[in-house]
Order: sequence, then C-alpha cells, then structure tokens
Amino acid sequence: MPAWVEAVLADMSGKRELVTATAAALIFSFVLSWGAVYGLNRYLGPIDDPYETTGSARAPHPFD
Repeated sequence: MPAWVEAVLADMSGKRELVTATAAALIFSFVLSWGAVYGLNRYLGPIDDPYETTGSARAPHPFD
C-alpha cells in the first residue's frame, strides 16, 4: 500500500476518534447536567409559593 494511502487512512482514523470523543463528551455532559438539576429539584422540593422564587416580581395591586 502506498504511503499516501496510509497517511489518508490514518488521518481519517484520527478524525473519527475526535468525532467519537466529542459526541461522548457531549452525551456525558448532558447526562451529568440533567442529573444535577434532577437531584437539586428532589433535594429542594416543590415550591409552594411562587412569589418566593428569586427574581420574580409581583404587582402591588391589580391593574384596571
């Protein structure tokens, strides 16, 4: 097999490994993030009063 064919095949193999590793890292980070949010939601429990949520605004009186 010519040297240039081996070089092309080696380059394609490197790209394939890079794509596979990137996909695996994205999947792992998604699962880890989802697990963190799910765990925090279970730990903190349901919110009974939505106005206690940080960053929420409540009008002092209804608008006419």
